Amino acid sequence: MTRVLLADDHPMIAAALDMLLRGTDYEIVGRARTGAAAIDQLGQLEPDLMLLDVNMPGKSGIDVLRRMRRERNNRAVILLTAGMDDSQLMAAAELNPEGIVLKTSDPALLLECMDSVGEGRRWVDPEVAERIRTIKERAVSGPSLTARERELVELVSQEPRHRRPARRDRGYGESLSPRHLRQVRGRESHRARNARRGAIGALAA
Repeated sequence: MTRVLLADDHPMIAAALDMLLRGTDYEIVGRARTGAAAIDQLGQLEPDLMLLDVNMPGKSGIDVLRRMRRERNNRAVILLTAGMDDSQLMAAAELNPEGIVLKTSDPALLLECMDSVGEGRRWVDPEVAERIRTIKERAVSGPSLTARERELVELVSQEPRHRRPARRDRGYGESLSPRHLRQVRGRESHRARNARRGAIGALAA
């Protein structure tokens, strides 16, 4: 029997999951309605698997999972969500949960996910997996700096701050005004963020 900790603040969801898992190889051994309670019960109950709602009072499910990873707690976690924005989704992707299931999905998909995780495989809702691929593709195709702009950034990084506004680029005739520099550096930062995101492995892999 697989011992399950359910962390979700919605009583109706808890009741529905209790009914869904009744008669299966899964037993709910504890329930937490806040992120802090989930962390406490992890240590007390030592479940095999945690079903973790992304949005809970206090610490979110992502906060709980981040703390688990930081403390090297390798207990299996399946994130339950009614929906995440792009930033939440990529934050979850970086933390590599064993599964992600939409609450709006067919209940059979949750059982499929739990079975897969129990067998050591990662399982992600198809809709979520497609969003991850889309976000990664969009990040890779983001704006890039031209060779001239890269040289500008390098030049200004070496220039004393009090001289920057009055200087003009050597050979290019482009004013190193604060506005222009913010635009160039903004594009550089955007590209750096995209590169980091592009390195995140697809959860569905």
